[in-house]
Amino acid sequence: MHFTLLENLFMKYLLLFFVLVSLASCAFQVVEYKSTNSFSVSKISTKPEMKLNIKMYNPNGVGAKLRSMTLEVKVNDKFLGSVKLDSLTKVGARKDFDLPMTFNTDIGTLASFIPTGISSLIKGKELPIEFSGEVTIQKFIFRKKFSFDYKSTYNTKDISLF
Repeated sequence: MHFTLLENLFMKYLLLFFVLVSLASCAFQVVEYKSTNSFSVSKISTKPEMKLNIKMYNPNGVGAKLRSMTLEVKVNDKFLGSVKLDSLTKVGARKDFDLPMTFNTDIGTLASFIPTGISSLIKGKELPIEFSGEVTIQKFIFRKKFSFDYKSTYNTKDISLF
């Protein structure tokens, strides 16, 4: 069977079309929250800066790119700050990955945590922490946006001040 150049080209594009359609129909699952670590507070006297590391998991069978993420952080049901990540992060298939985050809050917001924060620090309690927002995942030309709401706790013994 001999195909002409035009027929070969048509078959390659047809195959590419079917591959793209099958990839588009694959359902991306939202990345999963696993834990939080390395929480620290610095620059308390000027513009308080919070740093934390969020460990997440990609449950998808294919690697993808975490294209963007917006995130609100609440501690003890009080708004602490928000983060917008626009940097591209490559995520392996069925792998854990870390997202280091830095965000600023104002001194008034931080001061509202002082009464419960000092008590919790002294007693070594767990503080409820909540992350909510949206994440965009991309594979080739296909993008999918997910909303999320993760709730966890953070041991006050692990908080680094200054």
